[in-house]
Order: sequence, then C-alpha cells, then structure tokens
Amino acid sequence: MRIWSVLLFFASGVAAETYTRGEFSFAIEPAPDFVATLDVPGTTELPPDGAVRRWLNDTQHDLRGQTVLYRRFVSEALSAQGLGDVAQPRIDFDPSYQRLSLHAIDVTRAGKITSRLKPESVTLARREQMADTMGIYTGLVTAMIELDDVRVGDRVDIRYSLTGLHPVLGEIGGDDYWLAVDHGMVLRHVRVLSKNPQRWRTPAGVAPPTEKKHGDHFEYVYHKQDVAGIVLEPDLPGWAEPYPILERSEAADWRAVARWAVALYPSVAPEPEFSRLVAKFSKIEDANARALAALRFVQDEIRYLSLSLGESTHRPADPDVVLKRRFGDCKDKSRLLVGLLQALDVSAQPVLVNSFSGRALPGKLPRAAVFDHVIVRIELEGGAVFVDPTATLQRGDFKSQGFPDFGHGLIVAADSADLVPLQRLAPSIDGYHSRYTHRVEGADSTAEVQLVWRGAYAEWMRRKLSSESRRSVADALRATLVHTHGNATGLQEIQIEDDEAENRLTIVDRVQVRNFVRSEVGKERFQVGADVIAELLPLAQVAEPKGPMALSHPMTIEQEFIVELPADALPTAERLRVELDDAAVVFERTAQLNDGRFTANFKATTRHYEVRGNGVAEHAQLRRKIHDELSMSVNVNREGAKLRSREERMRALLGEDK
Repeated sequence: MRIWSVLLFFASGVAAETYTRGEFSFAIEPAPDFVATLDVPGTTELPPDGAVRRWLNDTQHDLRGQTVLYRRFVSEALSAQGLGDVAQPRIDFDPSYQRLSLHAIDVTRAGKITSRLKPESVTLARREQMADTMGIYTGLVTAMIELDDVRVGDRVDIRYSLTGLHPVLGEIGGDDYWLAVDHGMVLRHVRVLSKNPQRWRTPAGVAPPTEKKHGDHFEYVYHKQDVAGIVLEPDLPGWAEPYPILERSEAADWRAVARWAVALYPSVAPEPEFSRLVAKFSKIEDANARALAALRFVQDEIRYLSLSLGESTHRPADPDVVLKRRFGDCKDKSRLLVGLLQALDVSAQPVLVNSFSGRALPGKLPRAAVFDHVIVRIELEGGAVFVDPTATLQRGDFKSQGFPDFGHGLIVAADSADLVPLQRLAPSIDGYHSRYTHRVEGADSTAEVQLVWRGAYAEWMRRKLSSESRRSVADALRATLVHTHGNATGLQEIQIEDDEAENRLTIVDRVQVRNFVRSEVGKERFQVGADVIAELLPLAQVAEPKGPMALSHPMTIEQEFIVELPADALPTAERLRVELDDAAVVFERTAQLNDGRFTANFKATTRHYEVRGNGVAEHAQLRRKIHDELSMSVNVNREGAKLRSREERMRALLGEDK
C-alpha cells in the first residue's frame, strides 16, 4: 500500500509532497532557488545519429551548504529503439544520506507541453545488481519512472535534485562531470557554486569552466553546444576512459587525500580473537612466513561480502567485528591484515587503488572518489610487496602469487605524498603450458594431455575447480579438441596435481580424437592450433584501432604438440619456424619433422602491460600476423614413407648406409 504524506517547507513558503514506497521515499517540489533555468535549443547542427538525441544535459551543483545536485535532461527518441531510454527514466540514489526530489516531467509533442509528473508512476526499489555475482551490496535505490504515451519525436523533459553529502567522503571526494557520451547532446551545461575555490582538470583541447566571484562564493560554468556522440572502440581497456570528463576537486594534492584516509584506519585494539591469532602467527620464526600466514588467513578464512551502505562504503569495520562475523570487504580485510602484521612486527599499510582505471590515476586530480578498492603494502626482507586480501586460493610465496594490474595506488600513511606504482616482486610471472601428445592409428588419435598453470592462472584454475564439478571442468578443457576436430572423448577422469608451494597446478587427461587425420581432395592432413594464445592476444575488432590496447603482463603462454604417426606415414609442412615481436609481445613458433614424428611449439611472452599512441596500429597488425601463424596444417604422405622405406632398404643392401 502506498502512503502519501504532505510536508510543508516553511522556509520557502512552498508545499512539498513526500511519497513513501515501503522504507524509501521521494518528494515532489519546485526546483531549488539556486538553479538557473536554461532555454532548450530549438535547432541543432548535429545530424540524427543513434536512437536518442539529448537536447539538454544540465548539471548544477550547489556546494555552499547542504550539498544539492540538480539534474535536467531533455531527450528525444529518434527511433523505436530509443523509447525505452526516454520513456523509462531511472534515477539512482543512496537513501542513507541523499534525498530525491522530483521537480517536473514534461512531454512536448508538436509544440504542446503536457505535465507527466504523477506520483503513481514512480516506483522505488533497491536493485542489488552486484550482489549475486560479486557479493557487493551498495544500498542504492532506483527511482523507476514509467511514462505513458511517449512516441518517437516527443521531447521528454525531466528535472530532479539529490540533496546530501557523503558522510565520509565529504568534499574531498570531488566529482566527475561527463562532457560527452555515446549519443549526441545539443547542449551540455555544468554549473558549480562553492564557498571555496575549486581545482579543475579538463580533457585535452577543452577549455576549463569560466570562474566568477560573487561576494561569499564562486561560480563555475561550462557551456558547450552540439556535442557529438562518442563512438567507442570495443577493445579499449577499462583504464582508457574514452569519454571526456571534467574533474573537480578541493583537495590540494594527494597528501591531503592520504591524510583523510589515515583517519579511517586507526590502530587496532587487541580483542581476544585478534590476540589469539597474533599469538599463533608469532610462533613462526621467519618474518616473511609470518606475513604470508596472516595473509592466507585473511584471504581464505574471512569470506568476501561487501555491505557498502552509508558510511561503510569507505569506513572499514572494526577488526573484532570482522573476526566475529567472519566476512568483510576489501577495506575490512585490509584493516584486519594490516593490524595483524603490525602486531607481528611486520611493517604494513593499506593502499587505495582503482580496480579498473589504476593506470589512469597519475593524470587525474587528487581526490578520494577515484578509488574503489583497498589492498595492502607489506615491507619484507626482500623488498616491498603489494597483496590483495580479497584474493582467494592464492598459494606459493610472495614471488609466485598473482597480482592484478592495479597500475598506481596511494599508500595510507601520514607521510604519503603521492601515488606509487604497484609492482610485483621479480621474477614472479604468470604462465600456462600445454602439451598434447597424439598417437595416431589410422585416422584416429589417442592424446595424452598435460596442462600446467602458474601464478595468477593457477589461482584462477584453483578457484574454478573449487566451484565447479570435475566433469564440467574436463568438458571445458576438451572443448578445444572438439572445436578443432569435431569429436573428443575422455578416456579417464582428469588427474589434478596442485603444487601449492610453487603455486603451480597441473591437470593430466587422456582423450580419444576421432578423425584426427582427415582426407581432403585425395590428401590426408591433420591440424594443430594455439587457442589459448589466440584468446589472450585477441584481434582488434575494428579495422584501424586507435587504442590503447592492454596485455596481461608478465605472462608466458606455451602450447606444445607432438604427433606420432604410423610407420607408413611421413608428415610434411611449410614454414617450420616463425618469429614475430614488437615492444609489447614476442611470439615464436617452431616445428620439426622427424621420421613419422611431428612436433610444434607455440610461445608468446609479453613485454609490457599496454600499447599506446602510434604503436597501436602496428601492434594490431602484429596480432593479425600472429593469429595467421597460430595453426598448422600438416600433410601426411603415406606413399612417401613407403618410397623412403624402399630406398633405405636398397642402400642397406648396397652397403651405402655404412
């Protein structure tokens, strides 16, 4: 049942109606007094492109007191595909500190404006889309507005505001204002009012907002007409950030952000369970081994669950609470691990990172909101190492365990002054090696398969084996043979050997492949190919990529094939050796033909995490060349083998083989 109530705002003398939907609510009221109402452009030079045209995208932000973010969108569906975007607006907000106010929803058709703001068309729902897949509960509520009778060509004008400032981030969080998106905008407008001067960062070639001083506050305005939509390359890594963004911050530098974060990670008060763990790990004499034991406990014994509600989006829970409930998110786990390590006389600090855009951080304005993840820096006898307490089933030592490419991070310490690069301990390397040994009888083969994963790849396979049945894993591994040859039947259960000390996992399989050798136009041949290299060095999906392009690094992938043919068969092939490389990757393919035995080895090793700028086109071309060499088709000449056998017997009779 929907409950409607009326709340009078005596300060403005205007009545505002508040509508409750379960435990959440929204208001309908006039726009705030600070808003400068804009005229919507009547014409544009932008050609119709895509399903939606945004006639106005207006952001006005009042930071002078109780923070208010005002948004106005005037949108037109250019086709039936765009009606869902235009006629079903969605607004996300955090009810723990934000209040949603709707000001107007109007539809213009053939010059006539009608109001469509009806309370009954608004539904509030908490949609935890990341809960099942990632274990993250954000607490965000979505206002879903369903508008009746919206047609192609109608202009929908929606105005709303969100009141409230994040209780932990405050103004040091800063903001991003997107200046272009995937559809065209006839007018993009950003206006910010603040008591304090703001720092801005604009994309290359974009003028900064104009600044005016009005008595006790500053006004900043960005105004741009006829903004074309951005056409994205499908291959771009997460840190590429192809959309132009206007950044705002009040933080003077990264030191100020670090000082803000230090207050969130106070020293740990030793409670009984915490003290018991410290006593247990203290019995380990070697300092590095003590640190590793503490890390493995936090990773594997404290399950990941993020209740990022209100303050807990950035303030970690007390370690005693985490130990009692046996779950926590990245910041909870990091604070617990740092506390344990410090109690074990091992120097450690939390590190703020961005799990998607870490490589772009050095070019950003210092502010707290750019971080979405927390890891830990540990000072070991062999040097500093960065670890992720949320990773599970890592094994080996600090050198052999995997570590994601977070790029750069900010150490949470009183003397932390700048971002630092996040590097792994040398000579850690992630890798995969496969060996397929085919013994051919007639057209079929029996294949002995050995697959070896190292480092981060071993951890990935370990997690896969812990969550799936052996049968499903075996089917997935055999899928390559099925794809290449059309048929592959397992002859045994897969055998798994997990060398935890080296962080290396091996799977052994035995498979029968029907029609491994195929007859085509009077010829017999078989084919082998390096599918894993193809997956990890994918082709660009556009003809002329501008980049950047990302690579998994450090990484070595090696795929080996051995084919033992019957005595009456002689393999022949061209281009037995291929070498291709650039500044980012090295590829080698070698093959040998030896008395009924064929061997081929495909190997790819990365040299760098990324390719940028002028090197992108050449690197994309190199990948195409590599893909051309990732399979080999080998002819089987049975008559040639017979002829060779006769010649050898004749030489033996004549004594020429002595």
